[in-house]
Amino acid sequence: MDKAIRFRAAITVLFGFIGVALASTTVYLFRVDQNHSSISALMFLTLLSILFTVGHMASLFIMIRKKAEERA
Repeated sequence: MDKAIRFRAAITVLFGFIGVALASTTVYLFRVDQNHSSISALMFLTLLSILFTVGHMASLFIMIRKKAEERA
């Protein structure tokens, strides 16, 4: 269970960093690109990454709570 929690935490951090990188790239391109042609794909990927991050965080909290109940 400890390895599963660490693995889930690593995936959550990875998707979080990907989301931050995509969000900053989207904001930069939104300011630079005048006709906003390539922004929609980056916004979609950013939202997808945020959804994956939230999903992994929720399952991580559930795993941690379940482990705490097993120890008690």
